[in-house]
Amino acid sequence: MLNLNKTERYSLWSTLILGILAHGYLLTNQLFFHDGIEHAFDFGWNTWMISLGRWSTSILLSFFQFLFGMDIVSSVFFNTTLMIFLLAVMSLLIIKILRIDDPYLAAAVSGIIV
Repeated sequence: MLNLNKTERYSLWSTLILGILAHGYLLTNQLFFHDGIEHAFDFGWNTWMISLGRWSTSILLSFFQFLFGMDIVSSVFFNTTLMIFLLAVMSLLIIKILRIDDPYLAAAVSGIIV
């Protein structure tokens, strides 16, 4: 368990909340392009994607099937949530490097990063 002080908790939570607010439309209203529609309705696409050089899609599908039991890969959702968490880690590192002690300033730094 991480031992975070008040400033670091403010930074972490403000990054997560502001990230979801800023990118919530992308997370909830995904637009399917030709690859997404192909993935949603065809189950034999793994070899086709690997032949195009998109080898990570089959790994991501295995990850989604193991964790969530999903057969449809949403790389937009996965990439966005991963980047929100990485931005939270980055804001924590910046606050520690700059030795920011004010929680509201830490939340502002997180907002600028998002």
